[in-house]
Amino acid sequence: MKKLLLILLCFPLLFNSCGIPQEDYDKLKQENSNLTTENSNLTTENEKLAGELDECLNGESRLISKVYMYYKNKSYKQTKIWITKLAWDYPNSIKNEEFMLLLKSIDEKIKLEKRKEDEKYPNLVGIWIVNETNYLSTLNSIVRIYKKSGVYYKSMVFDKDGSESVLKLNKDSDIRYEVIGKSDYCLINPDGHLIFSDKQGYILTCIKK
Repeated sequence: MKKLLLILLCFPLLFNSCGIPQEDYDKLKQENSNLTTENSNLTTENEKLAGELDECLNGESRLISKVYMYYKNKSYKQTKIWITKLAWDYPNSIKNEEFMLLLKSIDEKIKLEKRKEDEKYPNLVGIWIVNETNYLSTLNSIVRIYKKSGVYYKSMVFDKDGSESVLKLNKDSDIRYEVIGKSDYCLINPDGHLIFSDKQGYILTCIKK
């Protein structure tokens, strides 16, 4: 745009030296003005559409729907996140008071879930997430290694149906655990991620939670 304006400023000199009629110069100048106005209008329209898209994705009604959805699915931590976002983005929402009261019961539910989890997975070594996007996505799950009654276990709770696979482990070291009765083993790498491997080599990486 700056270059275009500079050229226009030079037009009178060029036209005078080349003998170009003033009428032609005025016509080009008007066309440039029209293009500048059109560009400004398009920028305004683009900003308007971006705002409408944001409202569609993150508008008040959308946030309220997410709160209800996650609460219905018993995803209480996610419910808290969206209640907080609604209160922050829309402080005058009529749902804020209702959801703030709901937060008290959600906190109790989260504490209860934590107690149950601690009872089911005592002496937890770690928690990891499998989140593959290729053919291994069927293995997407929450992975835990824990010690119960003197025995180490690996638990995988699968995203697809909530089912759980539990295998006994033999602890070789603080970072290596062999699956009893199989050639598979688990290795905790320096970054804290869990590597699944077998005799043939690498299988997949579970990301530390």
